Order: sequence, then C-alpha cells, then structure tokens
Amino acid sequence: MHSWGSVRIPRGCPHMYNTIKEKCFDGMPPRVHSCARAAHSCCRKIVSFASWPKRRNWQLLSRSYETLLKRFSPGFEVWRLRDAAPTLRDGIAKLRAHPNGSGCTCFRRGSRKLPVEGVVADAGQFFESVRASDADAAAALFRRAAHSGAPDRVTVSRSMRRRAFLGGRLDNPRHDLKTFAFMELALCLAAFARMTFVSVGDVVAEFTGVPIGGFMRKVRCSLILCRWETEWDEDDAHLQAQCFVPPGWRWSDAAACSRYVDDMIMLSRVLCRTCLEDALKCMHDVPFELSPRSRRLKWLDLTVDLDSLMIDLFPKAFSTAPAWASSPSALRAHVLSRVARWREVGMCLDQVIHHSARLVADLKARGWAPHHFRHVWFSARGCQASMEMDVARLSLRVAAGLPLQ
Repeated sequence: MHSWGSVRIPRGCPHMYNTIKEKCFDGMPPRVHSCARAAHSCCRKIVSFASWPKRRNWQLLSRSYETLLKRFSPGFEVWRLRDAAPTLRDGIAKLRAHPNGSGCTCFRRGSRKLPVEGVVADAGQFFESVRASDADAAAALFRRAAHSGAPDRVTVSRSMRRRAFLGGRLDNPRHDLKTFAFMELALCLAAFARMTFVSVGDVVAEFTGVPIGGFMRKVRCSLILCRWETEWDEDDAHLQAQCFVPPGWRWSDAAACSRYVDDMIMLSRVLCRTCLEDALKCMHDVPFELSPRSRRLKWLDLTVDLDSLMIDLFPKAFSTAPAWASSPSALRAHVLSRVARWREVGMCLDQVIHHSARLVADLKARGWAPHHFRHVWFSARGCQASMEMDVARLSLRVAAGLPLQ
C-alpha cells in the first residue's frame, strides 16, 4: 500500500494557501478586520494536492469510505450539493404534526411556538479540532458492517462514474475495478491523517486539524459526525426519555435534519427552536455556531421559508467577467450552469421566472449586449428541454430583441 498510495514522498509536499472570509471584514477595500468572536478562524486554510502523485488512487479510497458510510452510518449527511434540496424536501414531507393537534405548542417544553421552527448551524471550528486519533471512528464503522454480516471488502470502479459495491475479490484481474479490505482502508486513512506537512512558499510547515481540500477531508469529517448522528437517530429510548419525540415516534418524524460537510439545518413541527438547539448540542461533541433567528433560513446557497416551507435559491449576484474581457461561449456556459442549478433545486415556475429575470438583469449590468444574448439563445436550442430551460430561453430571447412569435 505504500507504493500504491505513494505515502512516502521524498519531495513535493502539498501546497497550502489562505483565503479571507468576507464576513469577517467590513467596509470598502481596503477592508478592516471586524470579527470579534474569540478564537475564530477568519482565514480558510486550503491545501492543494494538484501535484500529489497517484491522486486517482486516493479518490478510490475516499469513494470506498463513502460507500460504507451510506450503507452503515449515514447520519444526516448530504454527499452532493445537487442532492441538498431534494433531501431536505423529503425530510420535510416526513414530518408529523403535533400528537395533540396543538401545532403552536412545543412538545418538550410546553411553551408557545410557531407551527414550524428551524435552525441553521455551522461547525466552523470543527476542522481545526479534528485529530489523527479521531480516525478511530473508522473502527466503529467497520464493526457496524461486520455486525450486519456484510463482507469485509469494498470494490470500486476506476471509471468516472461513482460506482461501488460491498464484496469482491482482492485478486480481481479486472483493471477497471479495485477491491479494498477493511484493514487496508484503515491503514490508508491513518496514514493520510498523519501527513500534516505542507509547503508555504519555500517553507515547510505542519498544520493541525483538517484543511480545506484533499482527498480524504470529507471522509474524515463524515466518519465522526455521521457516527454521532447515527447513534442519536437510532437511540429511540433516549430520545423518548429526554422528551425529544413522543412515544412511538422516530427522530425523523419529529425533525428534518440535513448536513452538508459542516453546515446543518433542522426543522420541526413539534419542537421549538430552543429544543432543536438542545438536540444539536446533545447530538454532537463539537460546538456549532447558530444562525440568527429568522423565518427565512439560509442554508448553503438555499433559503427555506418556515411559513410556506418553500425552498428557493439565495438571491446572490454572480459576477462574471465584463463582456469586453470574455466571450459568448463563456456567457453560454454561465447561463447553462445557472439553469442546471435551478433544475437541481426543483423550483416552481414563479421562482424560475424570478431568477431568470434577475440573471438577465445582472448580465446586462456587466455590459453584455443583445447580440451576445442572441448567440446564447441560438446555441442553447439543442439543450435538453425542461421548464427551467424554456423560461431561460424566453428571457434570453427578450433580452436579445428577438420577436416572441
């Protein structure tokens, strides 16, 4: 495994660089540091593994762990951004009403509340607190797999499609498949967790925690967080004893929880916001930074209206290069990427019309002329038909000055 994963590297450490968190600096450029939170990390430590040898092999290892986590310790993890809105929408659909029919009373505290309460939290300091010893969570995952009678091997495909299954032969002659034993997965994770040296210019430094970037970063965090969340979700007796759920209920009946990396959202019809915050503290052993109270929650690039339970995209202006510094093909790629995101979120017609009009207005403000929109409209005619694409093409047609008939 040393030679296969290239754990021992004589030279060429991963390169680390920092980016600044915009929310920690106020004013116009040059901005002034305004964050007053104690021990808050106002910079993102990013590690680039672009020059790391055998990168593809480490990606296969990460996919193996992802397969095991989805099967035996899913927690509330959302593995891909495109699944965030559908997963949250499914969780909302499973929420049950108050057993006594009193939707404005908290089941646990008996206090007054609104029909639907929610909270968004961010484990911003979690990555700095992860230690190499936290890889012991992998042992718990393997024990759960062994207890279920599953094979002690995982086979993943070398193709770009994310295909994997439990079992397989270690001496598999097929070159398009790779089989890992649980012991190999544990050793590779432990080795990667201890590769803490990076290059910063001409200096070699050692970092602590889990930096942004890297092949196993998400796996290391998911192993820990998913373990806590799975144990919480399966302990019905503890949930009922602490009055978090009525008798006979599961946690999914009382709260809809979704987490993408370290950003978590919780919604409930029977618990108030204070109880949701208490559940978050009991569920995880790391502190979460709570969002301000609001009836319109922002999670990732989404917004959730607690009154209508509608999921929408956060109205953020996406800056593109000005028309004189770009090309129509870049404009086409930008428009199609926005349409693809609308389709992933699953918005209604009114929402798509609003975002389509806003997109055209933002592009006009960046200096794009009608003949640029005309080029995108003509080149997008062969794209897959959908409600989102139809609305976008109609907006482009109007912006291009073409007749509607």
